[in-house]
Amino acid sequence: MRVKSVTVAALLSTVVSSSFAIPGPLPPLNPSASFDNTVNGAFQDTWGFSLPGLSIVAVSITNNEIVLGGADFGGILTFSGFIDLPVGADVPLSYSTNTIIGPDGSQIHVQRLEGNALLAAGPYSLVVAGLGITGLSASYGGNIVATAVPELETYVMMLAGLSVIGLLVARRRHRG
Repeated sequence: MRVKSVTVAALLSTVVSSSFAIPGPLPPLNPSASFDNTVNGAFQDTWGFSLPGLSIVAVSITNNEIVLGGADFGGILTFSGFIDLPVGADVPLSYSTNTIIGPDGSQIHVQRLEGNALLAAGPYSLVVAGLGITGLSASYGGNIVATAVPELETYVMMLAGLSVIGLLVARRRHRG
């Protein structure tokens, strides 16, 4: 039974890994972009992205390791990442892990990298790295979301509009 489960898990990881992309520039963030890759051994992938204006950027990356019958498949050792800033300190992604145990004793170790930052317009890079893997290959996938921050002029116009409405309401109350 366990040999059959291990074989199925190995075949599934091979089929899934064939659809992954090669690191490089991400499509324009409108407002998000997804990325993924299958890796072998030590790696450092760089995903480029560009922001048209001041934005809040959030990143989430996941790797799943399957432990079945004493064998580990698909895990990334020393899984890490950061947003590479052109000037100043890079923005590190925080690491967390969770283990899910199946009824047959199998385990899935879910590794997550997450982080966010307020970034000005311009080009940036997201770097994902690991020092090794468990099994023949490992895969990760993620999403990056950019939410534009309105410019100061937008807030001034909104405040002016609300002030005019307030004055009109006060004037109408005073008449009646």
